[in-house]
Amino acid sequence: MKTIIFCATALTMTGATMAAGSDWTALDREVEALSSSLSPQGGGVAIGGYLDLGYTNNSDTDTSDFGGNNLRLGFSAENSGYGITVGTQWAAGLGTVTDAYVTTAVGGMNGTAGRFKAPMGASGGRAERNQFFQDRSAIGSNFAGRDSGIMLGGDSGNFNWAAAVQDGSDFGADEYQITLHADFTVMGSGSSVEGCYGAADGMGLVIGASMTDDGNAADGSSVIDASLTSSTFSFSAEFADMGGSTTGAGASAGATAAATGDSPMAIAATYAVGTDWEIGIRYQDLDTAGGDTDMDIAANYYVSGHDVKYTIGFAMPDNDAGTGSDTITIGLQVGF
Repeated sequence: MKTIIFCATALTMTGATMAAGSDWTALDREVEALSSSLSPQGGGVAIGGYLDLGYTNNSDTDTSDFGGNNLRLGFSAENSGYGITVGTQWAAGLGTVTDAYVTTAVGGMNGTAGRFKAPMGASGGRAERNQFFQDRSAIGSNFAGRDSGIMLGGDSGNFNWAAAVQDGSDFGADEYQITLHADFTVMGSGSSVEGCYGAADGMGLVIGASMTDDGNAADGSSVIDASLTSSTFSFSAEFADMGGSTTGAGASAGATAAATGDSPMAIAATYAVGTDWEIGIRYQDLDTAGGDTDMDIAANYYVSGHDVKYTIGFAMPDNDAGTGSDTITIGLQVGF
């Protein structure tokens, strides 16, 4: 039954052209908080970042942890028509370079070279600081990693596209990972945030499709997603055909396991309460042999948009064996 639903959704969305909820040609990555007001010819460096603090409690296993802390720092600069972006992540006293890429115009297109995210689906590509839920979806976690390579992208009206060639999972051998993405804004405008807070006024609908094929994997994978947003509510859905190719897990600490079956799916909805609160719910069917599902309920209080916000979330996983263990997480994010 799920396969029929997946195919029907794919045919419906293909009729409107493909899409995904984020503009990959704008290179909104984890360091997208960096200032965009740089002078065009070596005018300076913009620095930005954010810190996540979290407390997690699981009453079923009688465990609690002041963990999940996540510090991101990055900078961006431009000189002679070439832009450079570097992003780092710090956890447990250890630092990792997440992004390191150069951008420039190539024959009327946007060119990227270095270490960056493949343009694979809305959830995987969204900047983590702009998420409503504390963790990516399981589908997004499969496609949120970085790799070295080159990418070209462009747009024509409401249509955006991107194509990337990266090293892939064979650690520099002779196989490459190829990723293709297209998204189409049916009405209004797209949004770089998850949920409705910070979305544009009026209705916006973006649909899209992405596919990736790693030469070192048995089969390629594809994602179809859609997002409907306004300033007061949002709805999103994503469906995947997992053939074996991923771009590496890139979820935050404590996220739902990225391992899924052949056809996982996720649907989510959020609603703004007043001007400072947003509540939401997400359901995921991982399509595993054990019948794994997950229900997430969350509420965010925005002090200064996504730059300063409090969040509380309830994760309620379940499976055929009934061994799911509920977790509550309280978090604070402060960015600049």
